[in-house]
Amino acid sequence: RQLLLMLGLLLVVAIVGWGLFPSTISDNLIVSMNQPAPAIEVEALPGNAPVDLSQLRGQVTIIDYFGTWCRPCIAELPELKAIQESLSAKAGKLEILLVCTGMAGDTPEKALKFKEQGQLDFPVYYDPKASTHAQFKFTGVPAMIILDKKGNIRYKREGFNGAEDLPAALTPLLEELLAE
Repeated sequence: RQLLLMLGLLLVVAIVGWGLFPSTISDNLIVSMNQPAPAIEVEALPGNAPVDLSQLRGQVTIIDYFGTWCRPCIAELPELKAIQESLSAKAGKLEILLVCTGMAGDTPEKALKFKEQGQLDFPVYYDPKASTHAQFKFTGVPAMIILDKKGNIRYKREGFNGAEDLPAALTPLLEELLAE
């Protein structure tokens, strides 16, 4: 009888935890802030124009750092596409840039091949030695920065939670920034 009671209690805790923890983890991955973004230099891959953050003012910009070898980074890409599509009415006011960090042996050639094989619609850049990645104080990938129209960092996110619905978490934040 006690065993059944314990199993029932564990089941209740598991059900409550299953619904609670993913949202808690999601909330902890996104850090809200409002500070100027540092000037960054990343290498433009063939087919992309060089990026200068000051030229991106006037639009909301997502910079997503990834590795071609990183499964969570790859899992996150369709979610970024969904965000782009859900906000397509605001085209021209939202820019998504993918930046390959150069970590774990990534090269510009690997990043370009990754882009071609994945049929990505996003501009892809290369961050030699992960130097701009480090400027944002990131330690791993995936890592994301969201800049407002003034070029300020408004949100930072590092890591991946497969149970999280990234479009549901970010779209309201982006809509708020796009409306400002």
